[in-house]
This record gives sequence, C-alpha cells and structure tokens, in this order.
Amino acid sequence: MRTITLAGLALLAAFALTIRADDKKDAAAAAFEEAGISPAEVQVAQLQDTDSGSEMIHLAETGLCKPGEQEELLAAGATDFDGSLPVNTDGGCLANGEPVGASGLRQVHEVVRQLQGRAAGVQVPGGPRVGFTHVYGAPGLSACAVLTVDEAAA
Repeated sequence: MRTITLAGLALLAAFALTIRADDKKDAAAAAFEEAGISPAEVQVAQLQDTDSGSEMIHLAETGLCKPGEQEELLAAGATDFDGSLPVNTDGGCLANGEPVGASGLRQVHEVVRQLQGRAAGVQVPGGPRVGFTHVYGAPGLSACAVLTVDEAAA
C-alpha cells in the first residue's frame, strides 16, 4: 500500500465580522507553498460543497483554475472522477452530509483512498500522486491540505 505524506497544511482563522474572498485563497496558497507544489499539479481534490455553487466557486478561489473557467471545466467533465481534475469523488458534502468538524477528515480520508488506489467504483484512473482538500466554515475559517504519495517509501 502506498504511503501518503501530509505535504502542506494551512488553517486560516480570521475572526472578523466580514468574510473576505481571500480567506480561501490565503489558506490554499499557504498549503501549496509549504508542500512546494503548485495547484496545477493536483490530480484529485475535495472542495467544500455545502450548496450546489460552492464547488465551482472554490475551484477558482483555491487556485485550481482561473476565475471564469469553472463552467468550461464542468461542461467538459473535467471534474468527474475520470476527468482531468477530479473533484469530490465521493460526492462531497452534498452526498455525505456535513457533520461540523468532521467534513475535513472525510475529505482527507477520500484523498488518501484515491492516492492509495483503494477507491473502488470511483477510482481516479492513472494512479494520482497529488491530492488537495479544502474546507470552509464559520466566517473567516478555512483549512487546506496537500497530500502526496511518498515516493521514497514506495
């Protein structure tokens, strides 16, 4: 079984009365910087999707695509489990519910399953090596993680 490394982790807790769009960008950028990986290298992602538009919004906010590219990605099937940028391969919060505090754990679990090749039925083809998770909660709280296959342990 492949060993998975938590290559980058960032939590942004900006307790303010207003939500800034940059909260998610800042946490994602910090996680990618710590991991030494760019968003373009992500091969499977779990994004906060507590409503039908959130996944699309967070694709751009976390740097996984440019603002405005979401519609094209969705129409092309890029975010499907067998697409070029698989997102929420387990159905995300919309399919699994959102147990407050546990959503991020479910996301990490799904990315680990994908990176280890253990996601029967919805396995991302090609043996993904880099995964990303993003959870967003109370105003100003965002957590992102970058997970990688540990090549040295293989």
